[in-house]
Amino acid sequence: MSDRAAQIYGVEPGCTHGRESMRGLIHPEYRDRSRDESRRAAATRTDYDMEYPLLGDCPVWVSARGRGVYAEDGSLVQMLGVVQDITARKTAEAALRASERRQRFLADLAAATQPLAAPGAVMGVSAKLLAEHLRADRCAYAEVEDESVFVITGDHPVGVPSIVGRWPVAAFGAECVRLMRANEPYVVADVATDPRIGPDDRSAYAATNIGAVICVPLHKHGRFTAAMAVHQRGPRAWAPAEIELVSTVAGRCWEALERARAVEAERRLHTEVAAERSRLEEVFRLAPAFMAVLRGPEHVFELANDRYSELVGGRALVGKTVRAALPEIEGQGFFEILDRVYRTGEPYLGSDVRAQVRTADGALTERILDFVYQPIRDAAGAVSGILVQGIDLTERHRAEIELIRVTAESERQRRLYETVLSNTPDLVYVFDLNHRFTYANEALLAMWGRTRADAIGKSCLEIGYEPWHAAMHDREIDQVAATRKAVRGEVPFTGTNGRRIYDYIFVPVLGANGEVEAVAGTTRDVTDRQAMEQELRDVDRRKDEFIALLAHELRNPLAPIRNELQVIRLAGTDSAARDRARAIMDRQLAHMVRIVDDLLDVSRINRNKMELRRARVPLAEVIASAVETARPQIDEAGHALEVELPPEPVFLNADLTRLAQVFSNLLTNSAKYTPRGGRVRISAAVVGDELVAAVRDNGIGVPAAALTTIFDMFSQVNRTTERSTGGLGIGLALVKGLTEMHGGTVTAASAGEGTGTTFTVRLPVAGAADERPAPDPAPGSDGPARPCRILVVDDNRDGAESMAEMLGLLGNDVRTAHDGLEAVAAAEAFRPEAILMDVGMPNLDGLGATRRIREQPWGAGVVIIALTGWGQDADRAKTRDAGCDGHLVKPVALDDLQKLLQDLRAGR
Repeated sequence: MSDRAAQIYGVEPGCTHGRESMRGLIHPEYRDRSRDESRRAAATRTDYDMEYPLLGDCPVWVSARGRGVYAEDGSLVQMLGVVQDITARKTAEAALRASERRQRFLADLAAATQPLAAPGAVMGVSAKLLAEHLRADRCAYAEVEDESVFVITGDHPVGVPSIVGRWPVAAFGAECVRLMRANEPYVVADVATDPRIGPDDRSAYAATNIGAVICVPLHKHGRFTAAMAVHQRGPRAWAPAEIELVSTVAGRCWEALERARAVEAERRLHTEVAAERSRLEEVFRLAPAFMAVLRGPEHVFELANDRYSELVGGRALVGKTVRAALPEIEGQGFFEILDRVYRTGEPYLGSDVRAQVRTADGALTERILDFVYQPIRDAAGAVSGILVQGIDLTERHRAEIELIRVTAESERQRRLYETVLSNTPDLVYVFDLNHRFTYANEALLAMWGRTRADAIGKSCLEIGYEPWHAAMHDREIDQVAATRKAVRGEVPFTGTNGRRIYDYIFVPVLGANGEVEAVAGTTRDVTDRQAMEQELRDVDRRKDEFIALLAHELRNPLAPIRNELQVIRLAGTDSAARDRARAIMDRQLAHMVRIVDDLLDVSRINRNKMELRRARVPLAEVIASAVETARPQIDEAGHALEVELPPEPVFLNADLTRLAQVFSNLLTNSAKYTPRGGRVRISAAVVGDELVAAVRDNGIGVPAAALTTIFDMFSQVNRTTERSTGGLGIGLALVKGLTEMHGGTVTAASAGEGTGTTFTVRLPVAGAADERPAPDPAPGSDGPARPCRILVVDDNRDGAESMAEMLGLLGNDVRTAHDGLEAVAAAEAFRPEAILMDVGMPNLDGLGATRRIREQPWGAGVVIIALTGWGQDADRAKTRDAGCDGHLVKPVALDDLQKLLQDLRAGR
């Protein structure tokens, strides 16, 4: 080996080296290839030619050429050859290849990032291509915030985690911060051994799996704005070309990002402008205001929105001048205003302007408008058009007029409802869904004894309702809200009026969408109504009892009457028996008449139809008449009667007959309800200007509960089927009515059953001013009536025949008729002196028959007496108006009939 060869291989000159020791100097990657090439040359006896690097920190490239020397047997004896140091050539070739590869990479990078518009895509593609080109484990592009924080939004990791996120620059060491701010690359071949990285800084490298790093800063406008980093998870010696490439890629990546951002900004701007234009066009088209753009001095429609088109009847406008498109507004001043705005450049504002425009059907209609004519200027500032925009107020004006009307009506209704609700006796209120009062009318507030401010917003419990009562209403409010159905009930409540019974109803108050918004209620005090209903039930019950008792009372006298009729038929010539029978029949008939008269009297009093014939009458005469009437019953019952009157005369302003009826009823009542052999006492005394008269007995007495109802119609006390003395329950009602008609009062007192009863009558005593003369006696004669011609008219044939027979037995000439027409004919033929005329008859009633008879010349002097079952004052007036001379109510006593006939005939 020559000295030069030894120098090239880096061995001592003059030393001998075998093939294997020489092969050990070759770079391990080329050793096997060198051996194989030697064997090939020996085997083929051809030249050996190979290039390979030697071992060392800075490898030396060697070109080795040689040929083998062989023995006669063909075996290789030695190799002879030449070696040449080709390091310079190889370095030049590698640099050329690296440059070509770098240029290809940069071209590929430009081609890959050129079409990208999204900055994130630019960063991602750049990191990926650089990582692949350098065969690095991770490549990342970071933007720098405040020159102190890496903001990594995209990286390309290979076998290591992504580090997208925010990383403080200081976390990677002070040297990293210094170099980044100095705009110098930060290169670390081995993080573990690099002395610039302190132990405290290595945690950031460990967290990001960085064993070796190139980080190239990027400064723009004097500020640290970005950085490109390449990482290897293990140690790596970075070539200067690699550092330079990273710096180049960082610059180009920034430029691509800026270009992408500019493109993105431009695209966004174009999109926003297009969207804004679209929105403006849509706003223009759909604006609630009518809008149009007019161009040029002739005001040609360039745009007109839907509202403008609708305003003018939907006609086509675009491309037409305003005068051609809207000829009907000529003379209304609009064209002149447009011309002035275009000429002066001053806007015009119109408010509540009335315009006549033509609708789609060709009719002119008035519209009320608010509008503005706004000049449009070109780039030079000259007026090029007019923007028209406004609002059609026509419907709003109509709505405002209607609103004023509806508001006034609503206010009137509100005042009406408020007046009604404030003055109704019913309780009216509203609950919210939380059970609290939101309204209460005056009646309810008065019942509570609270003011509105003290009540509204409170629940029933807070108002003072008993807990069970408040809880019940709370449940009912929830029920109404849930079911939308009314709830009704009845409940007692103690308010300012005391404890009363109330009927109430809760109903839902629905909102516009049908939801329950509140619960309204009304409550009515039914205490008096319930009492009245109970009273009516009691009256109805008493009426039923009265009807049954009336039937019994009427049958009682009918039985002896019927019996005595049989006695008369069977008595033959026994005149004494017939006389007794007639007396009994007279008494029983009189009893029936009294029953009917009492009923009629009560009816007259209740209907305010009874008239009193008042006069100054002595008390003694009233009591004497009453005792005379009641004496038979008192004596029959074996009672002792005591009468005690004031010693001095006492006068009353009274109807003697009716007032005597008051005391006779009280006396007969005591006689009825006192056991046989009892005592009945009537006394009177003057107290002040009042007469106090009392009827006392020691009879069965009156229970305390009955004292308040004993004077009611049909009222009965202690009625039993065994006690036959009880009346109809109308006697005391008649007493009360007659006493009150005389300006007095009557009360009852009893200590209970078996203690007797006291009835006290209080009447005003007559003074000098009350003195009135007693009525004159009726004209007439006390002598016996002379016989006369009499016509009896009654559709009841038995009644007519019995009356005719009775009058005939008195010596009168009597005829009968049974309806009105028959009566007129019979009267004309018979020419009676007197007619007894029934009123209610078929064919022609008694009143009509009387009028027809009075129309005849012979009928003027006939005495006509109405004989009917109707006895009211109105009935008497009707018969009098028809022409009757008198009015008698069935059944009539013979004496009364004879006296009336005698008096009437005497007056003729």
